[in-house]
Amino acid sequence: PQKTLNEYTSIMRDCIDKEKYILCKNNSLFDFLFADIIHLNWYENLSPNSLKLYLGFIIKLFYLYFLFVTKKRVVYTLHNKLPHDKSNLALSKYLMDFVLRISDVIILHSKYSVNFVPEKYRLKTAYIPHPSYEGIYENIIESPLHRKENSKLVVLTFGAIKPYKNIESIIKIANDISDLNIEFWICGICNSDDYKIELKNKVRTDNVIFDFRFINNGEIPSLLSKVDIVLIPYNVESSLNSGVAILAFSYAKTVISTEIGTVLDFLDSGMVYVYNNSQNDELKNTLCSIYDEIQKDSHFLEVKGSGMLEYVRKHNNVDFIKKELAKVYLSVSYTHLTL
Repeated sequence: PQKTLNEYTSIMRDCIDKEKYILCKNNSLFDFLFADIIHLNWYENLSPNSLKLYLGFIIKLFYLYFLFVTKKRVVYTLHNKLPHDKSNLALSKYLMDFVLRISDVIILHSKYSVNFVPEKYRLKTAYIPHPSYEGIYENIIESPLHRKENSKLVVLTFGAIKPYKNIESIIKIANDISDLNIEFWICGICNSDDYKIELKNKVRTDNVIFDFRFINNGEIPSLLSKVDIVLIPYNVESSLNSGVAILAFSYAKTVISTEIGTVLDFLDSGMVYVYNNSQNDELKNTLCSIYDEIQKDSHFLEVKGSGMLEYVRKHNNVDFIKKELAKVYLSVSYTHLTL
């Protein structure tokens, strides 16, 4: 994709050596037809609208056949195990399988991801860490949320609110440990009014704060500055990587996450928390353990967060990613690129 509000895309475009490659500006049909290298991200995603769904599938399938027949060089970044939207899973999975088959290189943002690439394609994989977000977002909008004066711990989940993100599991935990001085902030746009009502109706305590707005990029630094922990409760059936985790690390925040590839790659740091999302007690026990620790040492999470920031600076810095991306494009060796 071209430059969008998704800063991941902007960072990866900036990592391309402009002296060696002409980067298409608009990703138009013309660009798609005449570029020498096509770099695909989330190509398997389809619109939930039934008319757009089938039309989009046909168009995307046509493009893939065109790439295959014309022997275009294809680089594909594998972001998820499966598409998150189960309503069109068969069609999306068909596109994903097709892309894996015709790709010259499959980029993986976590080492764990290789387990979800069919064995016959694994020789085509290249591991490139997910880029850090340090210094990417400008602090230009003050978040309207404020922690309670007596709050000991604020736990944030943010991003588009969708069923695969397991928001219900957070609410259950919040209800179970309402006696502890912990606030749960659930922030992000939710396009379904029914789902908003469903989530609100599950809350049995006053320690859950909803903010169903789109979180502007300029508000992210302010929002993160007001919380202690970023909680990533994603469904592991489809989720593989998380830019939110890297974003949290880039702002020196402690992360608690389900067993997704991005966070599993950081386990050797000893500074992240991972739990099995089929075992709610694991998350509850982790939160209670952290809560107990900060009663003893108020700087406990600051130390962990600072440690993860240093870890990301070393392992996910943009200069290293530029070099690794250059190796990938050199291996397919042409001069035009669409990303």
